[in-house]
Amino acid sequence: MGKNGFNPGQSAGVQYFYEEKERMTVLYAGSELPGNGIVNGEVVFIQRSDKTFWYGRTYHNMYWLEFQELIETVMVGVFHVRSEKHVAELHQDNDFVDRWELPF
Repeated sequence: MGKNGFNPGQSAGVQYFYEEKERMTVLYAGSELPGNGIVNGEVVFIQRSDKTFWYGRTYHNMYWLEFQELIETVMVGVFHVRSEKHVAELHQDNDFVDRWELPF
């Protein structure tokens, strides 16, 4: 089990873990979220029968795909979340947005 609580050995049921202070859920094939399991904006990986995953966020009325392509492992999605957070931290001063141009 990793420092964030993710257990790569688990392959059934529902798994919860935290990355960058954000709760993430892995819903393995054949499993379902408990009735109170939907949290607005939470990252949820849904495993398909071919063992690939949909990667998206849940909302009270929809599942928003972060990638249109299937991902092979949960860690691909975790690395994407880390990258998003890193980019947001780099641009906290809004310089990137206010200049209306790319900084290169």
